[in-house]
Amino acid sequence: MNQPIVTKDFIITEFHKLLYSHYHGAGFKNVVQWRNMLAAKTPSDMMIYAEIIFNTKPTYIIECGTGTGGSSLFFSDMLKLFSPTGKLITIDKYDVSQRPELQTENIIILTGNSVEDAIIEKVKALIKDSTSILVNLDSDHYKDHVLKELELYAPLVTLSNYLIVEDTNLNNPATNNEFGEGPSVAVKQFLSTHPEFMIDITCERHLISFNPGGYLKKIK
Repeated sequence: MNQPIVTKDFIITEFHKLLYSHYHGAGFKNVVQWRNMLAAKTPSDMMIYAEIIFNTKPTYIIECGTGTGGSSLFFSDMLKLFSPTGKLITIDKYDVSQRPELQTENIIILTGNSVEDAIIEKVKALIKDSTSILVNLDSDHYKDHVLKELELYAPLVTLSNYLIVEDTNLNNPATNNEFGEGPSVAVKQFLSTHPEFMIDITCERHLISFNPGGYLKKIK
């Protein structure tokens, strides 16, 4: 029986498989918790987010997909540390406005589909004249939805800030996932017509990321 050639990429891929199955197999209950709230992200990705927020000092972070709320609370806390006047706008199709953990002065909760005209107009009204906008896409992961989010939210991102697409690993062999066309396919299609964004590979320097190719920096 032929043994696989053990390379750096092989080790990363195998660990990615192990980590993904460890998270996914437990219904994502094994993932990082932030103040006892589940945040479906790797520790390495959360560290990258902290660095980005420190460096860009967002006046607003726009989060599409509140989910379990751990990431929202993490973003809120990072803003309090590094951009004290900054606010988080978190959008979810389910009403999470009554969750006590999210009742903090720098979180604005919008209920609805992230690509609805009414939601987009509310977001634009809130961020009017803001100097630093970061966008995080973590809602419906099917390609058409992600691509629509990319087209709608890309113009809101300020120069040198980020448009981050979560879970691009769903189309990565490392997850052995049969999800179909999803975030990574949407990113490739988006980048083919949007030269104002580039993949910031330095955000993957910790080797393990659930967002490979998904850290898009606005360069012009």
